[in-house]
Amino acid sequence: AFNSAGNLMSSAGQMSLQQQQMANSAMYGGLTEIKDLNSACARLGMKSIANVVQTVASNNLFVTGDKRLKAFMKRLWRHSIATAHCANAIALSMAEPRSDTLYFAGLVHDIGKVMLLDVITGQYTGEIASLRVTPDLLREVIDSFHPLLGLLVAQRWNLPPEFGAILYFHHNPAATPHEEWTPMVHTVALANLIAKVEGFGLYDVGEMFLTSDVSARYLNMNDIKLAGLRVDLADTLEPLFQVAGAAE
Repeated sequence: AFNSAGNLMSSAGQMSLQQQQMANSAMYGGLTEIKDLNSACARLGMKSIANVVQTVASNNLFVTGDKRLKAFMKRLWRHSIATAHCANAIALSMAEPRSDTLYFAGLVHDIGKVMLLDVITGQYTGEIASLRVTPDLLREVIDSFHPLLGLLVAQRWNLPPEFGAILYFHHNPAATPHEEWTPMVHTVALANLIAKVEGFGLYDVGEMFLTSDVSARYLNMNDIKLAGLRVDLADTLEPLFQVAGAAE
């Protein structure tokens, strides 16, 4: 997984058919059917195309050789796609110029979980390996240590420091050490929570009062704005899941 960052940026040659499918989806569809790549690019826009490319390529990150964890890994991938979409939508609603950066950050915000699963399932025997068959303990370990592993991945990939901050602080955005990174961390933190509440999480979290969340308050996201982000989210995400190969 450490060497997969380049894959997120190198899949454009595979995208012609996927772009046409996306452009014709309910999410972007117009009055006429798109049948060629140029028209698809015009309808989607370059930022959307870059997001789709990154989403499709991210499949290379969310893999496991352990058959018992394949369903879990797919849920993690879907959660990451949903978080990326929500982070991008929040950024656009705030006229944040780094919406494409936040999309990528949403895609990889849980990469520490991927790394931990890779280590636990593929590289150790003995007590650490026993985590594979102890779901509650596995969850506790992943939840506790994935931010630190995410930070290490960001450093290994030579990502800008704000990515390290997002991966490390997205569960505790108030602790972000530099103010210029804080809006981005809060954006991904809120996107992560929205994805979970809407059913795109690893576990059922139930309904929550999102307006009381620290990140929603920091970003001035009121009930109306949050409702706008959440309305028809599943239908909006489905074309993206289909294109990426993440559909259930």
